[in-house]
Amino acid sequence: MKIPTHTLYYVLCYAWERLDRVRAAPRNVVDTTGDDLPQNLLASLLCDSFARVRRRGLDRDYVEHSQETRRPRGKIDLATTARRALRARAGVAVRYEELTTDVLQNRLVKATMLRLAALPPGQLDEQLRGRLARFARLMPEVGRAELRDELFRRVRIHRNNTDYGFLLSVSRLASARLFTEGADGVTRFREFSADDTEMGNLFEAFVRGFLRLECPELGVHAGHRRIRWHEATSAPGSPEFPVMETDIFVPTRGGRSVIVEAKCEKKPFDRAGKTLKSGHLYQLWAYLTNYARSQPEDVPPLGVLLYATGGSGRDACSSGSRWSRFSYDYRLSGHDLRVRSLDLGGVLARTAPRPVPAGCGTRRRNRRRDPPGGLKGGASRPASSSFFGLGRGLRRLLSFGGRRGACGTIKEALRRTPDDGSRAMEKRVIAAGINEEKQNGSGLGGGPVRDQVELHAGRAEEVYAQWPRPDLIVSDGAYGVGGFPGDPRTPDDLDEWYAPHVPVWSDRAHAATTLWFWNTEIGWATVHPLLAASGWEYVQTIIWDKGVGHIAGNVNGATIRRLPTVTEVCVFYKRRLKLPGSDGPLAAPQWLRAEWQRAGLPLYRANEACGVKNAATRKYLTQDWLWYFPPAEMMARLVDFANRHGDPEGRPYYSIDGRRPVTEAQWARLRHPWNHEHGLTNVWSHPPLNGAERYRGEGRRVAPRVHNPGRNATAHLNQKPLEFMRRIVRFATRKGDVVWEPFGGLCSAAVAAAELGRLAYGAEPDPWFAELARQRLDEVGKQLPVDG
Repeated sequence: MKIPTHTLYYVLCYAWERLDRVRAAPRNVVDTTGDDLPQNLLASLLCDSFARVRRRGLDRDYVEHSQETRRPRGKIDLATTARRALRARAGVAVRYEELTTDVLQNRLVKATMLRLAALPPGQLDEQLRGRLARFARLMPEVGRAELRDELFRRVRIHRNNTDYGFLLSVSRLASARLFTEGADGVTRFREFSADDTEMGNLFEAFVRGFLRLECPELGVHAGHRRIRWHEATSAPGSPEFPVMETDIFVPTRGGRSVIVEAKCEKKPFDRAGKTLKSGHLYQLWAYLTNYARSQPEDVPPLGVLLYATGGSGRDACSSGSRWSRFSYDYRLSGHDLRVRSLDLGGVLARTAPRPVPAGCGTRRRNRRRDPPGGLKGGASRPASSSFFGLGRGLRRLLSFGGRRGACGTIKEALRRTPDDGSRAMEKRVIAAGINEEKQNGSGLGGGPVRDQVELHAGRAEEVYAQWPRPDLIVSDGAYGVGGFPGDPRTPDDLDEWYAPHVPVWSDRAHAATTLWFWNTEIGWATVHPLLAASGWEYVQTIIWDKGVGHIAGNVNGATIRRLPTVTEVCVFYKRRLKLPGSDGPLAAPQWLRAEWQRAGLPLYRANEACGVKNAATRKYLTQDWLWYFPPAEMMARLVDFANRHGDPEGRPYYSIDGRRPVTEAQWARLRHPWNHEHGLTNVWSHPPLNGAERYRGEGRRVAPRVHNPGRNATAHLNQKPLEFMRRIVRFATRKGDVVWEPFGGLCSAAVAAAELGRLAYGAEPDPWFAELARQRLDEVGKQLPVDG
């Protein structure tokens, strides 16, 4: 299968998830045909990327040098000086550092340029050869490095050299295709075909990147998803079982998971298309069965075998054009299997590339809406189009052989309603916070976490079902002060304003989810009964003290008849933990004691189980205000002791699903995380924003009670200090957790989440505020490190 150059270009863009680094298709890619050489494409991308890097300055670093000299500089190496008896010759050995461009990343780029430029005539466009040689001469002090994959992995991309990410990706791919042939050492370029492993890896990354960029709501894992072998045992000293890693994994979102195996094969079937390839089928079958057995609460996952094909004719992946497009469905022992083709020689190769709109960076997965009249700095595009203006073309490309796009296909699979028993079990598991994502600690952003923000320019009710389950909810909505159109004039109706939201938060949250509710004192008091009735348990009130400067000169002491108000509150809630008991749901303290007594064990034996004198009984089994939430290690000891020494007829004890005891990891996930910072109390002193962080409204009326705003009037009446949002995110989440901001405004919580490596989902119905929030997120995104 020969990969057309047009297709290869888009495969690389999506595989590396770096659409922001290629503003438009290079001219030779636009004008080329399917028979053009792929090395021309890589050479063009290499030149364009290097030109961009050079305009901003080549990367520099301090390199240590050692030498013998009579004029000391840097540090004197006394050991070397004495060993070589240099003092007798009036010399010393010195070591010093020098700031230079002769660093590893520049060496790798230069070596790749020279290797590409050394291709024989006819194997590379002569203009590109001249550009490569000229760029290499522009780095006279940079040496050459051996082009080995481990050297590319040693380069670290950080905030100061983010432009090297795409450049090194192109260099790494190009160097892997170059090889030396014959005794004379002629450099050759290996074409991309279905037979080499590298094309298979690119195809896998391409499908994953497309789904992550075009369908971020699916929560596709950034890396491989590991699946444990179910009940696998071996004798001591035996070789271990291999690790099962799926190509693409779409986690459970209220329905079923999807496991996709992407294959790039010359012949996808055996025996002239009469049978499936057994190796591929066994591999997917192992994933499905082991995942289903290790996660019996979930609906059996959907398995997809996705093959890359190369169109019809002699360039097809099979000898006949019949196998360029196919679609087959199977049902095997309760598992749905789908075998689909993706024609790399079809849709993309025939789709004319269009310029990439400026601002469509992938540093954050910000699904923002385009302003009317097109995007700033880029070509306008139809409302139905997606990245690169391909729209229906790319979605048809990943259609799994059908008329709907890949996103729609997977969404449909996720929306399939399980039976009542499975739904009830899922409710219990989610209520306990033991969903599959939290067991292995990876969460939605497992692996190398990328900062991700999804901003919905509309009401949050429209997208709650599409967002992944939250680990943290930051609510900064109506205050009952007429602060924005739709905000009640008084707090009396605030409970009705929040009524459409709070039950959804409760239904979508898990046991370790926390809620931080911003409001006035009376506003919070009005909404608290609704929150408590929906399963949210009060933890603490944080008071924002704005200081006396907040009311300086604005209070008439003769008429106010009350104390001036300089505070707002942020109320911290956690989910009320209910666990299944023999007579119905119980709170955690009652459940711990009831299960111990059901096992027929006296209370004092809890001390024996935990290896303490008397702390376990008075801490974990007490029913008064001195009760402690057992740490995971102590809970594991209680569970093990009860199931080993308790009444055999009542086992399992301390079980949430009724089948097996709760594990140490599962118990730990029932409690919300907390990263304590010493010195902070529940009173946060900070003046109202009035500097560079404050957004100005430019004369726009932003609230019903603001009639004649000036050009320097604040854009949002209640913008929170960013440091407050950073504290909340740091306190109650881990890296990769999901943060909801349903009433975005200027999206301060989403900004803090992006900065700290969390995954943020926000909504803002006001188009002007949404545009300001998008611009704010753009500015923050430019300062964040990006992987190459």
